[in-house]
Amino acid sequence: MNEKGNTTLLSLLFLMIITFFALLTLSFHMKKVSALKKKQDLLLCAKYVDGESKQHISRMQIMNNAIRLLDKAEYTKYLSVVIPILGPVSAAANVIKKLVQGAQETDSGIHITKMVNQIHSRNCFIDPYTILGPYKRKLKLTRNFEGIAIMRKQRWKSYLINKKYLIQLDHNQVTNKTKSMLLSSNIKDYPQLISSFMDSLSRLLW
Repeated sequence: MNEKGNTTLLSLLFLMIITFFALLTLSFHMKKVSALKKKQDLLLCAKYVDGESKQHISRMQIMNNAIRLLDKAEYTKYLSVVIPILGPVSAAANVIKKLVQGAQETDSGIHITKMVNQIHSRNCFIDPYTILGPYKRKLKLTRNFEGIAIMRKQRWKSYLINKKYLIQLDHNQVTNKTKSMLLSSNIKDYPQLISSFMDSLSRLLW
């Protein structure tokens, strides 16, 4: 009877050990799956941010080109003294130019909304510089003497982060290419992260 009891206890102990290691293995795999999901979500977020930024710039450039032409057409008002028919042309160009500039403001607002939505849908934090877009702005877009929207820089960095990873995107408008670098957001990387986001905030003032 004693031997039977000892055997039962040993069996229970062995079962508990197996259960413990099974739960430990399951926990490890669940953490691994969770980390992979966070990595995938951040990569998808980075892909979206890069693609949307390029599309936004492309649309803005098309509208900038139209504004530049319309700005030149406005100068026909000086010739309207000699050629009266040019008066309405200049007035129409001015109206259309303002409409295109309004379309740029709308496009910029939509771009900001899309960036913010990515934060919620992918649980990735995007730096303020990237959210506001590559064009200079205060309440409205900053424009030059022709009325076209001005870019802050031809090259800039974007930072995207979640609880596990950090992605740095290096945008080059000259070559229209983007380089990406994936980092683990461990506690030792926090000084680098803080430095990155402070750099992002300071560039908003340019």
